Amino acid sequence: MTDTQNIPLNKLVSWEGNVRKTSPRTSLEELESSIVAHGLLQSLVVRKKGKAKFAVIAGNRRLQALQRLAENDKITPDYLVSCRVIEKGTDPTEISLTENIVREQMHPADEFEAFRELVDNGIPAADVAARFGVTETVVLKRLKLARVSPVILAAYREDELTLAQVMAFTVTDDHKAQEQVLDDLSPYRRNPGDIRDALTENDIPATDRRVRFVTLAAYEEAGGTVRRDLFLTDDSGMFILDPDLLNRLAGEKLLSHAEEVRAEGWKWVEIRPCYDYTEWSDCTRTHERLVPLTT
Repeated sequence: MTDTQNIPLNKLVSWEGNVRKTSPRTSLEELESSIVAHGLLQSLVVRKKGKAKFAVIAGNRRLQALQRLAENDKITPDYLVSCRVIEKGTDPTEISLTENIVREQMHPADEFEAFRELVDNGIPAADVAARFGVTETVVLKRLKLARVSPVILAAYREDELTLAQVMAFTVTDDHKAQEQVLDDLSPYRRNPGDIRDALTENDIPATDRRVRFVTLAAYEEAGGTVRRDLFLTDDSGMFILDPDLLNRLAGEKLLSHAEEVRAEGWKWVEIRPCYDYTEWSDCTRTHERLVPLTT
């Protein structure tokens, strides 16, 4: 039998027999933020130690988070903590092992959808980030993952897709396109690169020669819009959404360069926004030739 009590934080100590000897790599910040926003959602499991202390058998990370909050004056040292007090005859090692092995983690897809529900209910992404101790970018990425086609999420839940593959599907918001690519690509061709290529084959990436010539900054300054892949950090994850504007800017910049070349004395200068190898092979290079000036 166990008895649930509210015990002051300063009477709780770590139990030296905890089966988890290696500290988790994850930061305590998320847990601290959750406790501040929602309180302690799961009771600690403790047993009496000496006359005035209680050793925490299960919930050591929660204890550490609470202690750090007290150190930072977020809660008082005598903050009341909900604890289940086990009897002396209960094996604490078995309880500690059960706490660390038996519990089942939430599937990432469920976490994505839970974040989406919070935002859909009117909580700003920045506030969600603050409540759970993560950056706003992390929240936005989870929202992006939650908003892929339900077919994609279902395949992920069934382990038919990896998280990296689901990330690749977020390059477009078009559910029909996502589902079509899922059907078209065999399981052996569904690496993230193939998925992104299939979904963006008609798009203009920021790595396009016209974009490099105009510069992305000039394009955006002129009012051009860009779609960004949240899961790629280089130019390959950005796509131009206004090709007409891009071509106009490229033409204007080419025309400006053409005038500079014409001023050198050439008889004619022609500009082309694109120039393929076939056109190049049909031409011969013309070298300048000095001739006497006529009067």
